[in-house]
Amino acid sequence: MLVRTLLRLQLMLLTAAVAVGSAYAESAVSALVPRDVALRQGLVWGWARQLPMSPTFDEVNNVQVDGNEVFVTTKRGLVLAIDGETGRAIWTVRVKDPESPTTDVGFDANYVAVVNDSRVYVLRRATGESVMEKKLARAQGGAPSVGAGRVWVPAFDGMMSSWEIEDADRPDKDTAKRQIDHKVTNPAFVYNSGSEIDQPAIISDTGASWATMRGEVFSIELKDRRSRYRFDAGSRVYAPLTHFAPNLFVVTADGFAYAIDEATGKMNWRFSSGSIVRHPLVGMRDIGLVITESGDMHVIEVSDGLERDVVPGVRQFVAASPDRWYLLGLDGLLHVVDPATARSTRTIDVTGFDWLAMNTYNDRIYMGTSGGMTQCLHEIALEEPVLLEPPMKKENADAAAAEGDASTDAGAKPDAGDTDATDDVGDDADNADNENPFAGEDN
Repeated sequence: MLVRTLLRLQLMLLTAAVAVGSAYAESAVSALVPRDVALRQGLVWGWARQLPMSPTFDEVNNVQVDGNEVFVTTKRGLVLAIDGETGRAIWTVRVKDPESPTTDVGFDANYVAVVNDSRVYVLRRATGESVMEKKLARAQGGAPSVGAGRVWVPAFDGMMSSWEIEDADRPDKDTAKRQIDHKVTNPAFVYNSGSEIDQPAIISDTGASWATMRGEVFSIELKDRRSRYRFDAGSRVYAPLTHFAPNLFVVTADGFAYAIDEATGKMNWRFSSGSIVRHPLVGMRDIGLVITESGDMHVIEVSDGLERDVVPGVRQFVAASPDRWYLLGLDGLLHVVDPATARSTRTIDVTGFDWLAMNTYNDRIYMGTSGGMTQCLHEIALEEPVLLEPPMKKENADAAAAEGDASTDAGAKPDAGDTDATDDVGDDADNADNENPFAGEDN
């Protein structure tokens, strides 16, 4: 009797699991942007795929894009590296305690780091192989960072801790030795910022910089870990710092955006948005995008902080191509914005998705459900990823603009009959299955 009861219970659980899985699969697929809808917006499917995770017992925690790789962490301690062009998993690693929170990842060209259960794990970026694990003495305050052959972990008590990555095959070992004077700097060190740190550090070629919850930006030399400066932004910093040489960009709770010289801490300009800012500043070519909590996206000159335009109703930057910005609106729709006019030209329903990744590296649009169903879209003409151009120094931007004007003047004028190809894509796609009007003719 007991055996029969257990068998029935197992059968009921199996049936329930199959029913839940089927329901998830149906809802996940329905969330995808249909091919014909994408085509009418000038987009095509790059891929759509269920990530190798349990949609029933796990959830996507965070998604980060770096180059052509997408890094995903889940609430049960899974770390995935995904090929951004195919959606296939490059590797998957589960950290030791699936019940403990897992941070966002930090990465450089060679390593990926993540914190789970008061431990920091360093993995080889190419393979996911673990090369280092350290027990933290302090409560971690934000995601780790990787740079200069070291892993950096912020703490809520204001301490920034750093360890040399213990990997005999480390590709950057010789470079890191030149950057850091080991006669002065021990393999492990701690820097006291005096206030809680809940954002990752920025590691440049010469320094490490981070912001505290009190609104102070600290920067130290990599070579001898001496303090370079302390910049007071005057209000809490909710978003990670953004670095485009030679500047660090800081956004604050009182609505200001600052550009400070990364090496000296000198303020180059300050911009007031008038509303709290939690979204990191996004920079490309000659502009910066400052997105406020109230939904205004201020388009500013990255060289001097002067405002160029305002796009209303924006929640998040998603991606950009040479001719379009893709922005998640406060209305839950994906807005396609013309950079020339800073106005939304069309919208795409993405309300079935739980997340859209912020991609500041190329034009690909990544979005998905909490259970791991993920979709990539890109413009029809852009078969290969197009990298976003980082902000340039003013003199370089002016030179590039002058060169572009000269090229335009020297180039051929467009035919009078030319039209925007993306406007016709939907019609052509809708008629793609029509009979060939020349079928049956002998040529």
